[in-house]
Amino acid sequence: MDGSAEGETQAVLDTAARVFADHAEDPAALWAALEETGLTLAATPEDQGGVGLPPEAVFALHRASGAAAAPAPLAETLTARRLLAAAGLPAPDGPLALALGGTVSVGRYSADLPEVVFGAEADHLVALAEADGAPVVALVRFAHAEATPRAGAGEDPVADLVFDAAPVAASAPLPWDAEALEAEAALMRAAQIAGALEAALDLTLEHTTTREQFGRPLSKFQAIRHMLAELAGEIAAASAAE
Repeated sequence: MDGSAEGETQAVLDTAARVFADHAEDPAALWAALEETGLTLAATPEDQGGVGLPPEAVFALHRASGAAAAPAPLAETLTARRLLAAAGLPAPDGPLALALGGTVSVGRYSADLPEVVFGAEADHLVALAEADGAPVVALVRFAHAEATPRAGAGEDPVADLVFDAAPVAASAPLPWDAEALEAEAALMRAAQIAGALEAALDLTLEHTTTREQFGRPLSKFQAIRHMLAELAGEIAAASAAE
C-alpha cells in the first residue's frame, strides 16, 4: 500500500480499536457505534457507498475484531456486504451472517445449517446456495428460520438454523468461484484467530512480568518462558495461515 492508503487503514483501525474498547460489554451499543462510524461499510466498494478498503486492510480489521473479542458480527457483515455488492444485490441494514449450503427453488430457500456464528443475532443470512445445480448468493431474513441458539466452541454465539422453503429476499449467480469464497471465509476466521492469540499473549506477558513468585517475576522461570514461546509459535502459525 502507498502512504495515503496506509494512513487510511491506520485511521480505520484506530477508530475500530476505540469503538471496541468503548462498547466491549454491550453488543447492541457496539453494533450501533460500528454503523455510526461506517466500519460496517469498510469492505464495500466506494462506488456502492462503502469505504472500499483494500483486502489487506480489511483483514487487518478482522484481526482487530478478534483481538478485541468483539461481540458483534463485524467480520461476517463485511464479507457478506462485499459478496452482495459483487453479485449486484443491495445489502440490507443491520448485522449479517454467512453460511455455506442450502438450495433455492422458485424463490424459496431450504437448508439445515449447524453452528452459524451470530446466527441468532443477525437480521439476514447471506448464503452460498445452489439453484438448479448452479451456485447462487441468497439473501434470507432470519425471521423465517427455526433457530436454536447456543455457545460455540470458542464461546461465540452460534445457532443451528433450519429454513423450510423460506422466501428469498434476493438472489443472484455467485460472482466468485465457490472455492475462492470458502477460502476468503477461512482467511477471515484465521485473521480473527491470529488477533485473539496476540491479545492473549499480550495479557499473559503483562501478567507474568508483573506477578512474582519466590522473589522474581513469573516470566523468569524456564517453564513459563517455554510456554510463552509455544504461544508465540502458535501466533506465527495463525499469521501464516492468514
